[in-house]
Amino acid sequence: MSKVLVIDDEAPLTALIGRFLENAGFKVESATSGVEGLHKATAIRPDLIVLDIMMPDIDGYEVCRRLRADPRTARAAIVVLTARTQPIDKQMALRAGADMHVVKPFSGKVLVETVQKLLAARAHPLGHQVVVLRLRQGVGATTLTTNLALALAEDTGRLSTAVDLVLSGGQVGSILGMHAERSWVESWQGDQGMDGLAPHLLRHSSGLFMLPAPVLPPDMASPETWRVARLLQVVRGWSDYVIIDTPAALGNLASVLLDSSSLVLLLLSPDDALRTVQFTLATINKSAPEPLQLWPVVTGTPAAQEAAGRTEVHFKEQVEQVLGLPVAAVLPWSPGPQPVIVSQPGSPLAAAIRALAQQVTGSAAKSA
Repeated sequence: MSKVLVIDDEAPLTALIGRFLENAGFKVESATSGVEGLHKATAIRPDLIVLDIMMPDIDGYEVCRRLRADPRTARAAIVVLTARTQPIDKQMALRAGADMHVVKPFSGKVLVETVQKLLAARAHPLGHQVVVLRLRQGVGATTLTTNLALALAEDTGRLSTAVDLVLSGGQVGSILGMHAERSWVESWQGDQGMDGLAPHLLRHSSGLFMLPAPVLPPDMASPETWRVARLLQVVRGWSDYVIIDTPAALGNLASVLLDSSSLVLLLLSPDDALRTVQFTLATINKSAPEPLQLWPVVTGTPAAQEAAGRTEVHFKEQVEQVLGLPVAAVLPWSPGPQPVIVSQPGSPLAAAIRALAQQVTGSAAKSA
C-alpha cells in the first residue's frame, strides 16, 4: 500500500484530501505545518506528498526544496496544491522540485488520478548499478562517471547517484565543486542504513546526489569490503542509477563490485595495448559470479583529436574485432575534467555521453 503525506495548515481540507486518498486505497498521514511535514516525511518516507504553498511557518516552496535535498525524501513524488493560479506560480513550484501543480478548488477524482499517475511512473525496480573501470590513470574515467551520472539525473522522476570509490584522491567531488566536511568511513558503520548515510550524500544543483571519496587519515586503513558492500546496498535501495568511479587497481573491491553491478563500462583509449585489454576482460569474467554485461567505451586522446578522430575509429574497430563486443560509445577527447553535461551541454562530449546514458536507461528497463 502506497503511503501519502498531506501537508496543509487547513485541518478540514487536510482531512478531506485524506478521505479522498484513503477511499482510493492509499495509507495517509497528515501534517499541519511545514516543520511538522518535514519531520514526518523523514520518519515515514512517503511515496507521495501533497503539499500546500501558503503555510505560516515555512512556505511550500521551501518545504519542497528541503524534501528534494534530503536523500531520505528526495524520491517522493510531490503534488503542490495551491490557490495560486498564475503561470509564474506553477513555474516556481516546478523549480522548487514539485512534480505537479494542482489549483484549488480541486476535484477529488482529478487529485486521485494525478496521484495514481505519478506513483505508476515510479513503479520500477531500483538500483541499476554501473561500474566504470579503467586500465590506468589519466583516461578520463572520473569525467565519464561524473557526466554519465549527471546525464542520468536528467531522466525525469529518477534519482541518480555518483559514488566515488577511488579511496585515495578521488576527484568526483572536485569536478562537481562539492566537498564533504566529514568522511563516511569515519562515522558510518553500516547498521544505521540511510539515516546514517544521508549526511554524507551531497546534492548537486542538477539533482544528482554524490557520495565523495573518503578522506582517509594516514593512520586509518581502507574500509572493510563488507562495509563497502553494505554502503552500495543502501544506495541502491533508494537510487535508480548508481554510477561508481573506481581506481585502476580494484584489489579487494573487485568481488564486491562485480557481484553487485548490473553493468560494467570498460574505458579504453588508443594508447591501451589490446593484449592487456584481453587479459583484463578474462580476469573480470573469471572473477564475476556469472557472465557480466560489459560494454567497452573508447575515449579519445589529444593525438586522436589532431587526427580528426581517425585514431579513435581505428581503435574502436580493433577492440570490437579482438574482444568480440560492440563498443557502446566513442567519447571525443576534451581537455581537463569538467562537468560538460551542465557547463557545455552542446559539446560533442556531452552529446556522446547523453547517447550512452540513453543506452544505460534502456538496459535498466530491459533488466526490470
